[in-house]
Amino acid sequence: MPATAPKETLVVGSGAAGLTVALLLAKAGRRVTLLETQSGIGGYLRRFTRNGLRFDTGFHFTGGFGDTLSQILTILGLENDIKAEPLRSRIYLQETGRMLTLPGGSLEERAEYLAAVFPEDASAIRNYFQLEQDIVASTPLFDLSNADQPIAPQLSLYDSITLQEYFQQQRFSSPGVETVLGMMVFCHGTPPSEIPLAQHCRISCGLHQHLSRVEHGGDAFIRAFKRELERYQVKTRTGTSIAKMLRFSSDCQCQEVLLSNAETLAVEDIFFAVHPEVYLQLFPAEMLSPSLRRRYGKSQDTCSFFSIYAALDDELAAEPELLQYISCNDLNRLLSPGDSAYGTGMVTNLETDHRGRVRKTFTAFRNMHLSEVTAQCGPELGSYSSNPRYLEFKRRISEQVYQDVLKVYPHYDRHLHILASATPYTCRRYSPPRGSAYGLKIKIAESRLSGQLPVRNCYALGHHAIMPGILGTMLGAFLTFRQAVGAEAYRALIRQAL
Repeated sequence: MPATAPKETLVVGSGAAGLTVALLLAKAGRRVTLLETQSGIGGYLRRFTRNGLRFDTGFHFTGGFGDTLSQILTILGLENDIKAEPLRSRIYLQETGRMLTLPGGSLEERAEYLAAVFPEDASAIRNYFQLEQDIVASTPLFDLSNADQPIAPQLSLYDSITLQEYFQQQRFSSPGVETVLGMMVFCHGTPPSEIPLAQHCRISCGLHQHLSRVEHGGDAFIRAFKRELERYQVKTRTGTSIAKMLRFSSDCQCQEVLLSNAETLAVEDIFFAVHPEVYLQLFPAEMLSPSLRRRYGKSQDTCSFFSIYAALDDELAAEPELLQYISCNDLNRLLSPGDSAYGTGMVTNLETDHRGRVRKTFTAFRNMHLSEVTAQCGPELGSYSSNPRYLEFKRRISEQVYQDVLKVYPHYDRHLHILASATPYTCRRYSPPRGSAYGLKIKIAESRLSGQLPVRNCYALGHHAIMPGILGTMLGAFLTFRQAVGAEAYRALIRQAL
């Protein structure tokens, strides 16, 4: 490598967090190179095609339109590319056979609807939804238009108790109330007994208010990001990762890296938008403090999903919606690996096929951990696409999911055609090393692996940095960007856009 080689700012990982921070850094004038181990960028935003229909691998819906997500898209220059499509929201509680159709719109409307369904707990239900709004209102990072206020997680009393402890204090009378109010645990993957109440509310509130799909799903994000990354001359290298950190300065900054393609690069900063297990192994042992080792040693991955992807017959009456099928009212059991309880999200959608026809699609994703796959199929699946135990496992779980679908959509019988299925083992391609849907669990009294790392010009971001989901990972990218470039450069970018 020439001694005068210009320094690159590296972004490792091209999911929503990596794409966001790469574009922000390029807008701030950095020379940015984006590294992705897979053949294409996008992570869980990537889609695939079956029978001319496009399906999402992991990005099925989001919240935040109308406020924070809209601000983010404007700052990034993507506001005209991402179009929200509202989803109806329903919940099916298998234990009682109860189906709830939740109203869209304000939290007040949702609170009043549930207060009428569970009249004995009406006051507690109203208080809970008011608490969600209060917690979000007191979290400065949700308002990016005010570039002068601190953009950092502001801890409150409600960060010191779990969602489960709060529910126990309410002494609900009606079975199923806790399940319905805590339903959005499936959107962060941490059980009520472990997630801080405030963190759950920050995630849940936006989904309650603005549950939406995006027209063309993850394709819309990837197309828009590709255009803007090219505009700001971000170099993208797929099938490439950092193999080794080669040189360090006296103040513990990495100066040069070796890539997996044998190329060396001089680096200014490195932003890791990947699972901590991927980057911590690159750091010299002497730079990993005992406290960091303990923090990572206590961390746990969130769940993954088993998914089926299907086409619906054209004549079938169906409208876009999310239906959450809950096999057991105990949400802690539902998110525990190896337990027989589970939750399944079912998304009915309208999608334009390769011939330009509007078709109905259906995706069902049931929470599952990678350990549950390996326990039944063996830890080393090798060529899993031809492994008999693995194929039988997929067939059996697909049939179970299909039977659950018919319990809530009996009219789909003989009109729903499964085109593909995926397991947590499949998800490892999009989210290594274990295919977790939301990175690491966000547990009470445990600090997160985010921001500046022991190698001082390295930064961590992703699902576990601020909040999981596309809104949380993009917010985390903004926070990490500000930490790296400084408040003044951050304010200039925000003010110019908003």
